[in-house]
Amino acid sequence: MRIRELDSLRGLASLGVVLYHYPIVFGARPAAGALEPFYNYGLFLVDFFFVLSGFVLSHAYDTDRKRGTLRTNLVKRVARIYPLHLLTLLATAAILLVFTRGFDLAEFERKGNDAYHFVLNLFLVQRVGLQRFESFNNPSWSISTEFWVSVGFFLVIAFVRRKALLYAALVVLSFSLLFAASEQTIAIGHDLFFTDVCLTRNVLGFFIGTLLFKACRGERKWIGADVVWVACLAAFAWLTTGADASMKTVFFVSTCVIFPALLVATLHSRFASAVLQHRSLTLLGDISYSTYLIHYPLMLLLKGTLRILQVDVDYAQPGWLVGYGVALIALSWLCFRRFELPTQRWINARYAKA
Repeated sequence: MRIRELDSLRGLASLGVVLYHYPIVFGARPAAGALEPFYNYGLFLVDFFFVLSGFVLSHAYDTDRKRGTLRTNLVKRVARIYPLHLLTLLATAAILLVFTRGFDLAEFERKGNDAYHFVLNLFLVQRVGLQRFESFNNPSWSISTEFWVSVGFFLVIAFVRRKALLYAALVVLSFSLLFAASEQTIAIGHDLFFTDVCLTRNVLGFFIGTLLFKACRGERKWIGADVVWVACLAAFAWLTTGADASMKTVFFVSTCVIFPALLVATLHSRFASAVLQHRSLTLLGDISYSTYLIHYPLMLLLKGTLRILQVDVDYAQPGWLVGYGVALIALSWLCFRRFELPTQRWINARYAKA
């Protein structure tokens, strides 16, 4: 059973990640005063996805009925993640090939867009420590790490009895590794000891989410949860605007305090829960995976096409950002309805018949 309020939060967070990549691709910051936190710190909203995934996958799979069906769980996860990843990988590769080879637009060339990194992306191992550079559909790095962390999770729930103890150990280990890392390592994503910092971030957030599920039993609503919910949003806004905090501080406070508290408060709130169950917000949650994987290649396609057509665009205009956002949501909805859901159902149906 899906938790619609959490779907809405995921949809809103995905738009925050879109805002983070906007100045990276377009080199402009529309409405900078209001949106500056997302332009500067939107990358850490991915860590909210990790915490949320740990909770939601525990809710969906860590039950007596599903716990032992390892193969079925893996097939469902592949059906959920891989088809759209493959589609956007191929689309991004085609876009970059056309712009760099067909039109010689040097700004679209990156060292990581080669055959080696394409193979890594193809097998979802582009950010587990094997990569040398960022590559192709850059936001898909989190899909890579989350897939392998979820595989580990399925193995744990299938074969390990004292799961909570193992979850806690993984949280402590990943926290310790990240705490020992430099500011630059966490912000940019360099190698971290024997692994990749992005994979370690995923482990930390994901297993915080699994522990939250263990601790957060029941659906009782209490008025204090709405106060906590507002306080979490205010704390994140203050941390990313007025606190003059380092990237490392924002990461740890958000991942270990604000995001878990926001998730729990959402589950037990009255007013916030009612707002987040509004159809317009749950729709953003439905299409959030498409939004997340489509937004970057769409940015590349728009920028390259306008460059080829020699159309002068002021990307700093709020109207351009709004127009891009509307186009992205429409395309994401179409992709969700016509590709993401059908392929997921087809794979699951084929497996059921096997």
